[in-house]
Order: sequence, then structure tokens, then C-alpha cells
Amino acid sequence: MPGPTLTLSEQLAIDAAIAAITEAQAAREQPVQVLADDGAAIVALGVPEAVVAAAGPAGFSFAVHEYRIGAASGWELSIRLLRDGKRWSFAHQDGPETHRAHGWREVADV
Repeated sequence: MPGPTLTLSEQLAIDAAIAAITEAQAAREQPVQVLADDGAAIVALGVPEAVVAAAGPAGFSFAVHEYRIGAASGWELSIRLLRDGKRWSFAHQDGPETHRAHGWREVADV
């Protein structure tokens, strides 16, 4: 199933968020978890403030979920999007639980 239609600036913003969070998490001893409604924490992870400020009005939200499996740890960046009356989810992850990552998929209302 194809994902939501994104503008070039939206795709570039998502790519920038993934790159910034990946770099910030790599510099830490243990990954950091950030809730979707904590824009200041997302900015503190390195996502440009303009991206975070534009995300809400564009229908996006970002969240970072930290996880631990024994001695290994990882994190997942979840991006939610409301577009054309549909809710979409995208997950980028870094760590041993590779099944957490997925491309855009439509999700039911919760």
C-alpha cells in the first residue's frame, strides 16, 4: 500500500529529523526517550526547531521510544501523520529489534 503524499519539504524535514536524532543518540551512552508532545526535548535531540514548530500544523508528531534487551539497547523514532482524513505511521529504529522499523502504513483510530 502506498503511503501518504508528502511534499518535498515534508520529506526533507523527516529526513533531517531522522539524521539529527540518529546523530544525537549515537553520542549518548544510553538512548533517550522523548514523548511526541515534548517539542523542546525533540529540539534538544537535534531536530531543527523550525521542523518541530511546523510539524503540528502540518499534522505530524514525532516520538522517540528507548528500549533495552538484556545488555543491548536501542531506540525507535515514530512519526505520526494525519493526511486526507487518514492516520499514518512511520517508524525508524536503531538497535537489535529490527522488526520495529516500518515504512508508512495506515493505522486505525485509537
